Amino acid sequence: MLKREYHGNDFSVQIEPVFREVVSVTHVRGGQRVKLDGELIGTKWEGIDVELPPNVDEAQVTRIVRELEEAFAALGVGYVITRRVGHRIETLAKSKEF
Repeated sequence: MLKREYHGNDFSVQIEPVFREVVSVTHVRGGQRVKLDGELIGTKWEGIDVELPPNVDEAQVTRIVRELEEAFAALGVGYVITRRVGHRIETLAKSKEF
């Protein structure tokens, strides 16, 4: 996957390849940057699975998830967005393909 970027209303999302199926996703709004670890998923790596870091303020989670969904949909990328809560992984959003 090549580097991809989306600019929404007052925010941006950037997807950068790291190694093979590993990617780094950066969400930026108002100077605040949130870096998410991700992995390409699907038979042809047409989707992305990202995990919100534990340090994201609970009040920001819904907005960040909504903006990631907007960006991934605009870029034509299927997605699964998760976060770790204690010892379990909670799915926050996913596209129909996944």
